[in-house]
Amino acid sequence: MDGSRSAEPFDRSNGGDLVMGNRSIEELKGYSGPVDAYLEVDSVNSLILKDFLASNTLQGLDINYINQDQARISTLRAERQKKPTLVVTYFPYNQVLQQQGFRELASTRNNPKLLVVDALYTAQPILSSHRPQLQQLKQRIDEAIEVSRRDPKAFYEVVAEFLDNPGYDAFEQGLEDIVWINRERDPTLEKRLREADFPTGDLL
Repeated sequence: MDGSRSAEPFDRSNGGDLVMGNRSIEELKGYSGPVDAYLEVDSVNSLILKDFLASNTLQGLDINYINQDQARISTLRAERQKKPTLVVTYFPYNQVLQQQGFRELASTRNNPKLLVVDALYTAQPILSSHRPQLQQLKQRIDEAIEVSRRDPKAFYEVVAEFLDNPGYDAFEQGLEDIVWINRERDPTLEKRLREADFPTGDLL
């Protein structure tokens, strides 16, 4: 990301973004044929897959990229995939895929090379000319996050339909897979963000 943009981080994925598969990492290291990889290509999924392959010295795999949305990807069944298969996914779709035989190979919780941050991104000219509106938006988002912490049940009832109604128990589990960083960020994360060229200056 170039210096002409700014970002206001909201949360860091802490297990909510995953790479799953029907083979272990060790099996993949010894494999020389094509590997199917299901993901949303024009999204952070591509970066997650790239970092996963690099951090496990799997860059030499012959990846067959299959671009599908998560709703279609979640219909896959591990036993029906004849070739080794990777899936880049996120909550709540990972729960369905696990029930259908896919295993977790890496996530943003257990692989420090996989960094996913949700944020409001804007160009510097927009930040300069619309700072009051963006500050108001940031305030509303902070208030919503506080409701999710204080009364997750009420929060779920509002957002459930936008999450394909995963059920409250699954929603609670999903909340454990993120770390809110909208107000405070620890020094280790700040360092990691700088290393990833994440624009941490001139925040709201």
